[in-house]
Amino acid sequence: MKLTERNAGLYLEDITRDDIRFANLAGRLTGSRYDDPNKPKHEYVVWIDDPKILDKFREMNVTISEKVDPETEESRFSVRFKAYPRMSRNPRTGKDEQRPKVMLKTGDTAVRLDKESFGLVDSSYIQAVHIRFHLYQYDERKPDTIAAIDELWCVVDEHAGFVDDTYLDEKMGYYEEDHAPGEDEEDVPFN
Repeated sequence: MKLTERNAGLYLEDITRDDIRFANLAGRLTGSRYDDPNKPKHEYVVWIDDPKILDKFREMNVTISEKVDPETEESRFSVRFKAYPRMSRNPRTGKDEQRPKVMLKTGDTAVRLDKESFGLVDSSYIQAVHIRFHLYQYDERKPDTIAAIDELWCVVDEHAGFVDDTYLDEKMGYYEEDHAPGEDEEDVPFN
């Protein structure tokens, strides 16, 4: 895993399946007392084991969660990335597009997901995830900063299948019926 800054953006790249603590880009209700059906939380939480990356997040005032394993008493740290789904006009194409940009890549094909399809990322068998994000401070009185997702590229193992086949069948049926082949395909910026 590596954290870089380039082209006016921050990138956390080469996130593996084992690095993912919690994935809920679909905004499903989790049973938490903080759940609000009117304000779903679209989140992606990543374990950060590299002390240098943790230090960089601390320097940026990003909230870092600590979880202590009761058996080994070892600590693990994670960072929560939030997605704020909305439509916005792309100045290059003049078309309205879903933000954040969430891409699902299998083999040589990458498909851009809309808000209703974000759950595919949650239920996919992950090989790697790459997140482009920006920092956002929603309240000047609070020092903590939110890591807000701009782009999320999810590379899945096309031979491993998916964790939740029912969800996949529902969503992929949607794509097969409503999207022309190649319509949502894009060049992939990550190798």
